[in-house]
Amino acid sequence: MTPLNKNKKAFSLLELLISILLFVLIIGFVYNSLDSTKKSNSFLEKKLFTLEAQNLYKDILMEDILESFKMEVKYNNDGNSILYLTTTNTYHNVNFMNIVYFVSTNNNLVRIESLKKVESKSLNKLQYANDYFIDIVIRDVEKFKITKSMDNKKHFLIALKQKEKELDFFNVRVFRD
Repeated sequence: MTPLNKNKKAFSLLELLISILLFVLIIGFVYNSLDSTKKSNSFLEKKLFTLEAQNLYKDILMEDILESFKMEVKYNNDGNSILYLTTTNTYHNVNFMNIVYFVSTNNNLVRIESLKKVESKSLNKLQYANDYFIDIVIRDVEKFKITKSMDNKKHFLIALKQKEKELDFFNVRVFRD
């Protein structure tokens, strides 16, 4: 009989099980790390999309004001501003140079681009689809105010309040005469 070979180089079953357990633990930690990275990326993408959407209405409104050559601000019964512009900043039809911004009855900031000036009494009940384009710029608006600066008639302050959000202020300085 030959004695057991003590120099045999092999793994015992216990060593193999421990190495598999360690490998599973490492894979678990890597998976959790990747999952949390995916969740944080998703959260940041949503936040970025929200910020871009919030700034989009500012960009559109500012471009309309900056490129306007006639501007009039009126107020509705709720104290919200109704902004009438004649501008070269058109999105739908180059001939539709009359723009109006107002808060609709369902609390949306609406932009209407039309060939002729839309009167304030007919803002919420427009009928002829070929005469204008209607865009909802931002939803859930509680207040929309535009005021001219007292000391500088070319400087406008715009305030917009959405439901469950902070009051948003920005200003526009018009360079035309």
